[in-house]
Amino acid sequence: MKWKALLAVIGVFLVGLVCGALVGRSYLRPDKFKDRYDRSHVRALSKELGLSEEQRKQIDPSLRDARRELFGLRLESYDKADRIILRLQDQIRLHLKQEQTVRLDTMMKKYHSQRDRYRARLQRRIKSLSESNPSR
Repeated sequence: MKWKALLAVIGVFLVGLVCGALVGRSYLRPDKFKDRYDRSHVRALSKELGLSEEQRKQIDPSLRDARRELFGLRLESYDKADRIILRLQDQIRLHLKQEQTVRLDTMMKKYHSQRDRYRARLQRRIKSLSESNPSR
């Protein structure tokens, strides 16, 4: 009976993980919104603070640097999450039958593939931000 409860909790966790990845993917697509992020923040700052064009140009590198750091922090958190997920996977395996283990492997392979694609996009975005500001 305990293994059923454990399996239910794990199932809910995995479903949440996949849903979170899908939702996050639609909101955090750096390729899709390439410069929109910077422009929207500069626009908001300009409006609220009454910035001149010269001030906006001065602020732009700082926004780009912060964005690069935030993307890097996100990648670091993904590494930590991976370690937790792998540990959870090992714990789950102890309670699964052979066919369930095969299904879990399939699910996790799909998850890792999606995660790797998203990670590659973030890395490309960090690289493009670094290249557009070579002084850093």
